[in-house]
Amino acid sequence: DAVEKVLIEGKVRSHDLGGDSSTIEVGDEVVKKLKLSLS
Repeated sequence: DAVEKVLIEGKVRSHDLGGDSSTIEVGDEVVKKLKLSLS
């Protein structure tokens, strides 16, 4: 699951999860992981 991979990696986290990334940055990273898993 792309969301799970992003959260486990921990490189980008939104403010509510203790990080400093924006929602857009987190979403972009999820999309990146999703595209990788589909290729």
